[in-house]
Amino acid sequence: MSLETLFKKDVTRNINGVIKVGQQDDANVHQELSEYIIIGELDRYFNQFYNVYAESLSSPTDKIGVWISGFFGSGKSHFLKILSYLLANREARGETALSLFLPKVKDPVLEAAITRVAQAPADVILFNIDSKADTDSKGQRDAIVKVFMKVFNEQLGYLGADPAQRSSATSTLRVSIPPSKSRSKRVRACRGRKSVKRGHSTGTGSPTRCKTSLA
Repeated sequence: MSLETLFKKDVTRNINGVIKVGQQDDANVHQELSEYIIIGELDRYFNQFYNVYAESLSSPTDKIGVWISGFFGSGKSHFLKILSYLLANREARGETALSLFLPKVKDPVLEAAITRVAQAPADVILFNIDSKADTDSKGQRDAIVKVFMKVFNEQLGYLGADPAQRSSATSTLRVSIPPSKSRSKRVRACRGRKSVKRGHSTGTGSPTRCKTSLA
């Protein structure tokens, strides 16, 4: 008998040594949810979080901040990611976060709280503060607040640094326009979608570049 036969799961599967916010593909999400183990201390913290969150659904409060602290490698990011999946009831590989997670919950009160909270509407925005912060703002006292506002504006579809401008992903549409065509025809050729930013012709028949908003 080999050692690998003692384990329930394949020991040769890919296992992320460090849990990262950017790992949001279905394979990673499914693995994180299905393999997360609720030890005694985690059970206490899940209860602490969900008791307060569930109470706020019926009794609104302005005490909305939650601070997760711990030593390096203690599982803060992993705990936070699991919470984000549960709050949004994220789907991965055809299964919801609740269907993957609840069978491991032994406390019926906690199970009821997780289910109730997941049924409430919520927008979950998971991000790394340091990677979203502007380089020149990291030394400022309100740096974290600025990051929160930037990410919030991006979630709404605006430019994080300048919410007065509509953002969203942009694509580049290249259209070859003969130099003899009129300017108005060049503009119409570029109008594939909304918010067209007109490009300029070089007058040599080279492609005109037009940016179009996908929103």
